[in-house]
Amino acid sequence: MFNWEIIGHKKIIHFLETCIQRDNLSQGYLFYGPKSIGKHTLIRRFILNLMCFNADENKSEIPCMRCEQCRQINKNIHSDVMWIKKEADKKNITVEQIRNLQESLAVHSFFKLYKIAVIENAENLSLAAANALLKTLEEPTSKTILILLAERINRLPKTVLSRVQKIKFLAVSQKEIYDNLLELGAERELANCLAKIQC
Repeated sequence: MFNWEIIGHKKIIHFLETCIQRDNLSQGYLFYGPKSIGKHTLIRRFILNLMCFNADENKSEIPCMRCEQCRQINKNIHSDVMWIKKEADKKNITVEQIRNLQESLAVHSFFKLYKIAVIENAENLSLAAANALLKTLEEPTSKTILILLAERINRLPKTVLSRVQKIKFLAVSQKEIYDNLLELGAERELANCLAKIQC
């Protein structure tokens, strides 16, 4: 049913699939781990799996990448999916950004599906922004999912950490990357070289 198209992170994928199938989703997640190991890619796929119009059809793999939901998410123009990050001219993610986010989340989904917010590099939350975010984590509106992305969780307040489902990402092994590249048709020498590349 699910088509993740991701190399590695099998335990995380299995966990998220189970949550979707059992309709047992947390309203707050923290995805954390080193930079450039697939957190963004997996989160985007997770969102697509939740929002794809074909999710309830049980006819084909999801995400279909063809329905209006999938197309809008891939173009970053979906009204119910928000990505928050530190603005270039600011030191931190500001309390104003979080308050604007809260206003957006309070509006019901146009498609009667989920409202999803991803906060990138959540370590950049100012103290006031983190405190404001607590209200949303403690009293989330129905069908709301907050996803925090971070490299190190020790930079986040314990009050925030205690209110999210923590999911740790580890580097994918060279062997797993190599094997998957071979399955995709890459030549052994090229697959070996690509598997050794460190981002």
